[in-house]
Amino acid sequence: PPDGAAQAPGRALSGWIESNGEVMNEVPAGRGWRLNVRVRMDRPIKGLVIGAGIVTAMGLPLRTVWSAPTDVGEGPYLATFDFSDIHFATGLYHFVIGLSRDGVTFQQVHDAMTLYISDATDLGGQERIVNTRSGLILDQAPVVIERT
Repeated sequence: PPDGAAQAPGRALSGWIESNGEVMNEVPAGRGWRLNVRVRMDRPIKGLVIGAGIVTAMGLPLRTVWSAPTDVGEGPYLATFDFSDIHFATGLYHFVIGLSRDGVTFQQVHDAMTLYISDATDLGGQERIVNTRSGLILDQAPVVIERT
């Protein structure tokens, strides 16, 4: 853990992936999905940033997204990352979850979750969407952080 982790203002508690309102660890290719991360803040902080990194089965970073800095109080929060904008190739992906403030990470959880994108699809008569390229994508994403 990073130096000072014992004094961290909060921590990630759990996470799950959902698609079409169902919790799942396998999503058909071409279907949108959301990553949900439950965190607990032990004290108020200004500028909390919650990030999620997606790593391939070979350990290569594929995409990293993060929330805008958000002022939060003590208590439970849920961060929801919407990944319906990019479709990944079939395969196994791992997630890294990070919590930071002022550019300093106070928690980072490797292999927090896994997701399998299957080649089975439920797109019906639509053209199949498959991303056959991989690369590093870094951006701030529209992440919703709400008190629960």
